[in-house]
Amino acid sequence: MKRLATAQSAPRILWPSFLTAGGLESMLFAVIEPADLRWFGGEPFGWQAPAVYTATFFLFWAFFAASSALTLLLSLGPTEINRDPRF
Repeated sequence: MKRLATAQSAPRILWPSFLTAGGLESMLFAVIEPADLRWFGGEPFGWQAPAVYTATFFLFWAFFAASSALTLLLSLGPTEINRDPRF
């Protein structure tokens, strides 16, 4: 029987989102130079390239992890969601 919050759920959520975030970041920064980033077309962003790469990766990872977690939640059946965890 599946459970929503198990130790097995974390790798199922985090590993695919990690790979997807890394792939998207690689594709994004193959096209965009971090030094050229600006705040809504105005002032330069002002961060060094490694800081931009790191922040972007963790932002992508968080979004994809949320997507994977939602997918896992939607794959549960009604008996698994409504089951009393005390029993």
